Amino acid sequence: MFPLLLDRFFSKLTLQTAGGKPLVWDPIRKSWLVLQPEESVRQALLIYLMEEKGYPRNRIAVEKKLKVNGLSRRTDILIYAHSMEPLVLVECKAPDVPVNQEVFFQAVRYNMTLRAPYFMLVNGLVGFGCRINSGTGEILELEGIPDYAGL
Repeated sequence: MFPLLLDRFFSKLTLQTAGGKPLVWDPIRKSWLVLQPEESVRQALLIYLMEEKGYPRNRIAVEKKLKVNGLSRRTDILIYAHSMEPLVLVECKAPDVPVNQEVFFQAVRYNMTLRAPYFMLVNGLVGFGCRINSGTGEILELEGIPDYAGL
């Protein structure tokens, strides 16, 4: 587990109000979304990944549909390699939701379909990341979110 203080990125969110509801602009999907706690974490993380860690906008998918045990699910964030193979799966939670074993197993279930070599769990305050060794299946914990170039 590592600290992931996204406070300075929350202030960079593009916000507006419509119909009495707060909205946030999603630069990946190019649409306004209702501002919920989990959505604010996802949008702040997207800004962090693109501005601080060099993740290319055109390699990021948000709410990508997938099938898990025959059920339709959506990833929070999926990062693709230059080859367009899944590279990093990110599961976002609201700040009051702990990054725990339940969240870890959710990401593992999703990743059984995607087979991304990296996955991360974040709630805006802390994060957990790991790399899966495809040869041995060993899960190696990350000390922080790596730069895109380092993946």
